[in-house]
Amino acid sequence: MGLTRKTMSLFSMGAVDWRSDKERTAAYTRGVRHQAQKQTKILRHQGRMQARAMKQVLQQQAVTTVPEEERQLYLQAVAAWQGEQWRLYQQALAAWEARQLANIPPPTGEPYK
Repeated sequence: MGLTRKTMSLFSMGAVDWRSDKERTAAYTRGVRHQAQKQTKILRHQGRMQARAMKQVLQQQAVTTVPEEERQLYLQAVAAWQGEQWRLYQQALAAWEARQLANIPPPTGEPYK
């Protein structure tokens, strides 16, 4: 503890440090260790909370899975839509090629596709 150092610090009004270098190092080390323990505790708690949240999400997903019949209907609808889009694209491409072959400029007001 350094009773002499403490007394000198009081009588010199702070000219001599209250704590020695060893005491300051020990106090700093204790503080850092305490903060690390606190942070570890918080991180463990956050990990547990994230695990619980993930478990709940997975349970909800298991409940809300789409039946196979509905999935097939959705895929058929998407395929039909894509087929219609492809047909329109092919028609526009054929019209463009016909204009190019005939060297006819496209009419005004018609959007390019």
